[in-house]
Amino acid sequence: MSEALNLMHDLRQALLSGDLAALARLEQAFTAIQSTAPTDPYESAELRRLAEGNQSLLRAAGRGLRATQRRLAEIARAEQGLATYDPRGRTDPPRRTKGLHKRF
Repeated sequence: MSEALNLMHDLRQALLSGDLAALARLEQAFTAIQSTAPTDPYESAELRRLAEGNQSLLRAAGRGLRATQRRLAEIARAEQGLATYDPRGRTDPPRRTKGLHKRF
């Protein structure tokens, strides 16, 4: 099996296991071999098939990362306090009333 095929399999495993540290290493390895094109038609077809599979895994990983970013932003906003909206749909910061907290 060629180095390119091995790297494609390694990339798939890294994506499936969520090993983000391995992705940087694999990027460097792919860069090092990018000028060598496979001469075997079977290997070319196999590389294309693996690349297409990895592409969908990369897209899914990107969606997962974006969802995580959105969730972390929601948590950060929740820590800042309650957000309300005015009649026009714009955020309206809650108004503090003096002395209300003393009543409870």
